[in-house]
Amino acid sequence: MDLRGTSKYVVPGLALWLDVDRVQGAYLEGSVTVPVLANPLAAPFIVLITRAAVGYTLGQDVNSEDSSQGAYFARAGVTHMDLAVSTDVTLRPLRVPTVLRFEGHVQFSTDDATRPSSARPSDARRSGKLWAALALRLSPPIMSW
Repeated sequence: MDLRGTSKYVVPGLALWLDVDRVQGAYLEGSVTVPVLANPLAAPFIVLITRAAVGYTLGQDVNSEDSSQGAYFARAGVTHMDLAVSTDVTLRPLRVPTVLRFEGHVQFSTDDATRPSSARPSDARRSGKLWAALALRLSPPIMSW
């Protein structure tokens, strides 16, 4: 379940994920998205967006008799905080709206299961990580009038 508020500039969000099979747990994430810059009258359309999110696990049941069933989180409570900046560039090749998105994230983890994993022992206890994503979305119109 994912709920998002709508306003002119600040978009609060609340998402809930339930695992009813493996660990029978619940995860909640609250976020705030704020657009910083947009050029709606120029082509290509470009927007810069910031987002802050906080994850919280409401608990989970781990099968102690089966070691292959690991837990998603080490304990109940706040799991991480994520600060992100993304940019969308909307192009229209062949009259199909195409969005190219680049995101950069800084994540601070408080739960051991959400910390970065690495083969180097010195990295095992780090609480922060940087990561990026690149996405391409084609969205043709479903119907026209």
